[in-house]
Amino acid sequence: MDFGRILFWIRLAPVLLVLGQIWLLLTPMPKEAKKNNLSGETAIIGEHVKNNKDVRDLLGKSGIRSEALPLEEDIKKLQRRLKSEGKKIAKDVKKIK
Repeated sequence: MDFGRILFWIRLAPVLLVLGQIWLLLTPMPKEAKKNNLSGETAIIGEHVKNNKDVRDLLGKSGIRSEALPLEEDIKKLQRRLKSEGKKIAKDVKKIK
């Protein structure tokens, strides 16, 4: 795994945690959760982690690994990189003339 992917997941993890917490606050407790006695935050988080693992295992059986998906580059970073490369090319053209 390259450094860019590691940074991507490090940056994404807190966002996913916050989204999960918001989802828990906004989603009414389903009958299944009441039936399984998921009344505390720890129990709900444990069930959430278990469900995520099950989904990940199912995707793995289909040959889909999230680590292997291509990393998307931020548009602004791409624009800055292209602008920088354009300036370098312009300097090289001036040197050749």
